[in-house]
Amino acid sequence: MTDNTDIVNHAKQNKRFLERIEISPYRYRKGDVIYRRAHLFRITSKLYNNFVFTPYDLSYEEVKHVFFKFVLIHWYLKDLLKKANEHATKDYTASIYGYRSQLKYEVLRNHEFDDVYEEVKEFINLVDMAEEYLDKVAQNYKQYSATRQEIQRKEEFTDEDVRELQVYFGKSRTFQFLQGKCQKEMGPPSRKLLEFMRLNKMNRQKKYEDLYMKTKLISSTDGETKLDHSLKNFGQYEENLLLSNEQLIEKFIKSNEEDYYKAFNDDFIQRKVRNPSVRNHAVLDQS
Repeated sequence: MTDNTDIVNHAKQNKRFLERIEISPYRYRKGDVIYRRAHLFRITSKLYNNFVFTPYDLSYEEVKHVFFKFVLIHWYLKDLLKKANEHATKDYTASIYGYRSQLKYEVLRNHEFDDVYEEVKEFINLVDMAEEYLDKVAQNYKQYSATRQEIQRKEEFTDEDVRELQVYFGKSRTFQFLQGKCQKEMGPPSRKLLEFMRLNKMNRQKKYEDLYMKTKLISSTDGETKLDHSLKNFGQYEENLLLSNEQLIEKFIKSNEEDYYKAFNDDFIQRKVRNPSVRNHAVLDQS
């Protein structure tokens, strides 16, 4: 456990009538320098808070850089990818994976379906790809969790640690988008199979009743509408299709962080950070 006596004393000297002082449990190491942060709360208002960074006498640009590093590490150390992992590790055997097996063994080997063989094969391949992306989400989550736990154990982080967490986040969002893309592309071949079964009156045959009902459900426009709504969470679909995986990763990192950079702008930092260089910078801006 780090001895925080010095930063507590800095905080007390800097602000009177303090209700409490919270020291960030994490130290930011950049080269040979270690930065720490104190969060100050004042009795006069529960909403009132300020920050002090040590080493104390830092340049404004340095304070700004360190401020955002602390903001980002506290954000990324939250279990941000938990829901994505829960979705990825859900058992789909009884639904889409079960339907895939049915197509493999009841349709591809059945010459009655020769006219839609390619469409069925395409659908199966898309399910395979979607499953691979879900597996990648789960594996990525394990790596993300391991990095989080190591930072929490050390109580220290570097620029490389922040970047690693950012990339895990970007990868997770990218894999989720690509899985949704595969799911969306399942629509045309499944509707082709449904149309084929109707034209050949297979929907009236007892032996194909289960297959027909599952195909009808999977190819429904209601399901596609819900999927389109979900894909909007990743931005413009058509624009995303033009991006490489690396570009998607960077896009999702940027969109995840842009609200922080808007909220914690120069004005916020000048009002909330009590280091002398920040106050001096604000005075220079006004003159």
